[in-house]
Amino acid sequence: MVAKLVRTQPELLTVALGEWYQFLTGYGLTDEGVWKVLRHCPRLLLGPEGGTANTPYNAGAAIVFLKSYGWTDEAVLERVLPCYPEVLAARPEQLQAAVDFLRSRKFGDEAIRRMVLTFPPLLTGPYNDSLFALIDRIRASAHNKYVVSGSYHV
Repeated sequence: MVAKLVRTQPELLTVALGEWYQFLTGYGLTDEGVWKVLRHCPRLLLGPEGGTANTPYNAGAAIVFLKSYGWTDEAVLERVLPCYPEVLAARPEQLQAAVDFLRSRKFGDEAIRRMVLTFPPLLTGPYNDSLFALIDRIRASAHNKYVVSGSYHV
């Protein structure tokens, strides 16, 4: 299993796997869960393309950031880690810059909290014209008659 993993992801040899193992098992993953992370979420450990390797400390800081917006440890394990590992590879400054960007687009704190809870990869960018258009549509839909009447939240 290890040989196959290293053949498909040789860059994992540059990562402090022992530290990651301690971090992930300490956070609640089983040994099988750690293997799944290694196989399916190498971006969590390796960091962004062409960037420096991620560290357990940085992933922990990203988790603290997410928890400040309402995420629970269980939700991070069940949803963020398997589906959006790039969020845990983002630096805290990058996450905060994304929130600051949303504020500059006139999103209030509650709207930002809902967006972070609903779609955490929004925090990792990159921001382009299509994403700007999507953000503007989300903003506009937050003021339609269904949201105002409480029928659904955006």
